[in-house]
Amino acid sequence: MFDRCDKNGDGSVTADEFKACHRDSAKAERKFKRLDANNDGKVTREEAQSAQARKKGSGGGQGGGAGPGAGQGRGGMNAPGTGSSQ
Repeated sequence: MFDRCDKNGDGSVTADEFKACHRDSAKAERKFKRLDANNDGKVTREEAQSAQARKKGSGGGQGGGAGPGAGQGRGGMNAPGTGSSQ
C-alpha cells in the first residue's frame, strides 16, 4: 500500500497522494488522519507500520486507531487492574 501511494517516491505519503490511491476520498481522509501520528501532514513508512502493528495488537476493534489512546482498548478479563486474581 505504502509504495503504491507514495507517487513521488520521497518516503512519505501526503494527504493528496493518499486520497488519490483510494476510491472513497472521505474514508481515505479519516484514515489518513489516524495514520499521521505526529500530524505533520504526511505519513511515513514508520507511521504506517506502527498503525498496522497497533491494529493487529488490538484485533482491529475498539482502540485500534492511530489517534490518542490508540491500541489501549478496554482490557481483557485477566488484564491488570480488572480485579481478577493473577
